[in-house]
Amino acid sequence: MGLIRDGNMTGPALQMSLDKMATALDRMVSLVNDLLFVQEMEMIAPTVHAVDLHTALGSVVDDLEERADDNESQSGAEYSR
Repeated sequence: MGLIRDGNMTGPALQMSLDKMATALDRMVSLVNDLLFVQEMEMIAPTVHAVDLHTALGSVVDDLEERADDNESQSGAEYSR
């Protein structure tokens, strides 16, 4: 940055340095925005917690199997009438 301020950098080297600084600045702004978003989400939804998907899906599968068995037995009763 000092080279640019002192006027020691010109032409393509100056433009390349400015482009790199602009890219780095954009990245820093993006990272700060991400951090602010995470902080805001923690303030809004502090009740969010980890869920064991294996257990949750197992429960859903068990419930659906019971319903399927119930529907199958009801369908069989209707056809036997």
